[in-house]
Amino acid sequence: MGDIKRSSDFHKECYFRIPAGFLAQYSGNPLSEFMVVTHIGYFSKAKYHYCPRKDGINEAVFMYCTEGHGLYSIDGNDNQVVNPGQIIILPPLIPHSYIASDHDPWTIYWMHIKGSIFDSFHKNWSPVLPKSGKSPGRSHAHLVSIPDMTGERIKDIFKQCFSILDMPYQWEDFFYLCQLAATVITLIPRAAKRSVSRLSINGSRGIEAAVSYMKNHLKEAITLEELAASANFSSSYLAQLFREYSSYSPVEYFLRMKIQAAAKDIIFTDLSIREIAEVYGIDDPYYFSRLFKKITGLSPVQYRKNPRGFDIRLDKR
Repeated sequence: MGDIKRSSDFHKECYFRIPAGFLAQYSGNPLSEFMVVTHIGYFSKAKYHYCPRKDGINEAVFMYCTEGHGLYSIDGNDNQVVNPGQIIILPPLIPHSYIASDHDPWTIYWMHIKGSIFDSFHKNWSPVLPKSGKSPGRSHAHLVSIPDMTGERIKDIFKQCFSILDMPYQWEDFFYLCQLAATVITLIPRAAKRSVSRLSINGSRGIEAAVSYMKNHLKEAITLEELAASANFSSSYLAQLFREYSSYSPVEYFLRMKIQAAAKDIIFTDLSIREIAEVYGIDDPYYFSRLFKKITGLSPVQYRKNPRGFDIRLDKR
């Protein structure tokens, strides 16, 4: 395990290192080049777990802390605490170190990864800045809290990986392993956005109530005041929460839900554009058409003629 210091105090260990020859044979395959796992494992109550890497390594390091605590440092910055329910991702080729707490050592699921999915993730997702407030440049890490439900899903995925690796290595299993690792990485931004660390429990419940109200009244015209009442919040507070949750105002979020639903009717029904607009509580078909084009980039007529390849998801900018 190289420069990783261990101890018999580890209550449980699960450690897999993909053989170099196997990696060389299959990691360049188009089916796996988007994500390659080189090492993966699980350490429980890992007292004395310590890993200094003065030159970094070629892969990124992913760790999900489920219990206890640890510290990490990257590129000479101060130590940062890792708490239960947090994920830390350390980028490749950057000096770093990490260590379990002496008094309350962490339990972690971890893996070393590389590939195009991670490169895109690392480039585009906002980093956690060091305490100094200085721009982290190339050496930024990602430290994020995730909801318990997402954490349980990640643990289940790791268990699937361990089950695969308990058997003799085969190319089809390796590709599946890489796909599972990619799933873990792609879960993180969405989970972080919806984590209770960003919204209080009361705020999260209010958002859920407002979204549920929207779904139940999708074919009606409702006001911000009605939405706020459904969540037992003031209009201004609900608007603030929605900005944190989705980057949209509540009304804009609701309109996008309408357009997303209306787009299906444009494709799968013979209703006129005016009739579809009225179904979703919009009396002015010209306003409906302008709104539809603003969100999708196409007019309803254009969309009906050629719907393929156009994205109307709520998160489209």
